[in-house]
Amino acid sequence: MKKLLTAAWLLCSMGAMAQVDSTTAVQQIQDRLDIYFQANEEKDFDTVLDMVYPKLFTIAPRDLMKQQFTSLEAQGISFEIRDMSANSFSAPFAHGEEQFVLIGYAHSMDMMMTDSSTQSSADMMLPFFEMQYGEDNVTYDSTAYTFTIAVDKVMLAVAPLDSKEWAFVDFSPEKPMVLDMLFDKAVVEHFLKE
Repeated sequence: MKKLLTAAWLLCSMGAMAQVDSTTAVQQIQDRLDIYFQANEEKDFDTVLDMVYPKLFTIAPRDLMKQQFTSLEAQGISFEIRDMSANSFSAPFAHGEEQFVLIGYAHSMDMMMTDSSTQSSADMMLPFFEMQYGEDNVTYDSTAYTFTIAVDKVMLAVAPLDSKEWAFVDFSPEKPMVLDMLFDKAVVEHFLKE
């Protein structure tokens, strides 16, 4: 009987320790997300890219990604991201030398067409945005040439096992080739079940 009680106590203690680890990870991630989300809203692309999962740069070089962000305005598209917030966190998952947490997040985005070229093609862009974000999540103000989009996505927070320096990358099941280039199959399969 004493062995049974001891085993039960150990199981409960281990569960409590795992919960502390999960809570600690979420707090560490939230602290970093606050900075990441603010940098996105302020268009501080250097800070955003500093916090992106570095392996992404093996697919799309950092300089190219920054150029794409900054060149939109020259192409006649201005954008504003606001109200970024995390709405869910998975339990941490360790694989190899890294730990992963799946994060649900949302934000609003306004895309303003600022020159005659983009304004004249704005009506044709509406179906594309509706397909990508969902018909109910996209509105278009034709007098202001502005799309307002409610974005609801997921990302992975990734950090080395012995680190608090979480980095972020979108987790898009509709882009399996990108996921395969970024993560081991076991990581992808684990989070596809979430």
